[in-house]
Amino acid sequence: MTRIKNSYHSYVIRRLASLFYMPKKKKLKKLKKYFWDQWWKQAMLVVLSLLILIVITGQVYALAYSDKVYPGVVVGSFPVGGLTFFEAEETIESGMENLRENGLVFVFRDRTVTVPMVVATTEDPDLSYEIIAYDISPTISVVSSFGRQGNFFENWYERVSGIFRHTIITPQYTWRVGKVVEILKGNLTTIERPAKDATLVIRNGKAEIESESDGIVFNYQQAIIGAQLQLDSLIFTPISLKLTRDVPELTKDMAELLVPEVESLLRKTGVTITFEDGNSWYWPSSAVNNLLEIRLSDSDEKALQIGISTKGLEILLEPIEKTITIEPQEPRFALEEGRVIEFKTSANGRRLVFSDTQRAWEDLLLNSEVLVEELEPIVEVIEPRQRISDVNDLGITELLGVGKSGFAGSPPNRRHNIKIGAEAVNGTLIPPGEEFSLLETLGTIDGPTGYLQELVIKGNETIPEYGGGLCQIGTTTFRGTLAAGLPITARRNHSYSVPY
Repeated sequence: MTRIKNSYHSYVIRRLASLFYMPKKKKLKKLKKYFWDQWWKQAMLVVLSLLILIVITGQVYALAYSDKVYPGVVVGSFPVGGLTFFEAEETIESGMENLRENGLVFVFRDRTVTVPMVVATTEDPDLSYEIIAYDISPTISVVSSFGRQGNFFENWYERVSGIFRHTIITPQYTWRVGKVVEILKGNLTTIERPAKDATLVIRNGKAEIESESDGIVFNYQQAIIGAQLQLDSLIFTPISLKLTRDVPELTKDMAELLVPEVESLLRKTGVTITFEDGNSWYWPSSAVNNLLEIRLSDSDEKALQIGISTKGLEILLEPIEKTITIEPQEPRFALEEGRVIEFKTSANGRRLVFSDTQRAWEDLLLNSEVLVEELEPIVEVIEPRQRISDVNDLGITELLGVGKSGFAGSPPNRRHNIKIGAEAVNGTLIPPGEEFSLLETLGTIDGPTGYLQELVIKGNETIPEYGGGLCQIGTTTFRGTLAAGLPITARRNHSYSVPY
């Protein structure tokens, strides 16, 4: 008989062989006892085999999708599972093609309103702007990270679950909802009839209430929800617009409760609007009284209050606002061949702050214990974006002084010489600590340098000479130097007094 080596396998074989020579009951008992004693070894073998199989299968699965999107991923309404990342991007792009060509389409009966992705202006292409903008890169990033960005268990849960169910990813985009509504309203105003609130009217010094009326408007909120669903799904079809009843918020019965209080606020005298520049405007009592309105409180919709009409105040303030408004002046500084060819200091601007003015005037006109006769608008200073020191590196930070002089009535040759001299001096840079000489800056004064003969004061005589009129340059420079507070080391006046 062939010998079997003493090992675990030989032991098993001997035990099994011995069963053939036992009685049946004893065989079954022995067999049952053997497998019961060895069950954990069999279970470990099965589990280990399964683990090895799972790991091998998982590695093959991961390798197969190393450069592809895992199954189950849907962007909008487009399945991209199994596609390469490039193919997935092309699929998403194709979903946007309809939107690029036709925009968002809204329909009501025979009326169609189109909202494009980009509003282009023919006057100035730089003023074009996007209403809807998809961003493919972050969308693809989310798609590619599916089944890859979490820990081991999270990744495998996503990978396996994608085989049995879909994971919908919304494409990344931004859109200007307010602009969409604005375009819709601009094209549908002829169809709509908004509700009208009860209104306060002052007639012959008496307060009256005009009745409210119902209206009918489009349900823009529903239209926006429909548009967003299409932008999320990348499936674009005409969006139906529906009219809805528009109910007024303020009724006549509600407003009439405040009529007695309104009449107690009616003025018999007007008010004067004043501003710091010495400007003033007078509003008669009728104009001020017509500004009153009854409205619902911003903080509590059920509470009524008396206030100043925003629309009415805007109309009255329009000419005042135009006078007050000054745009800020940005600095300018440019050098060419060592001379300043452009110089303008910065200057603050100002504007009327309407909301603050309205609140302040409401408090003065409606809550003041004394009769207000003057009102002053609230004005805000607007600083320029830059100062003169920001646009040069020469240490020029401000305008030190200004000199002015007039030469109205001067003869042509004198005006010509002043022009030539001003051009010679204009833009001169004086380094710190150096002395400025007007004569040296003007240079040679004769015919070849462009000057004409004109009367000059020489001694006790007035005779024609090249450069007549340049004393105007000297006078103006002198005045500016004095205004700047700079020291003057030399000055020569005329040898006798002149009328100007």
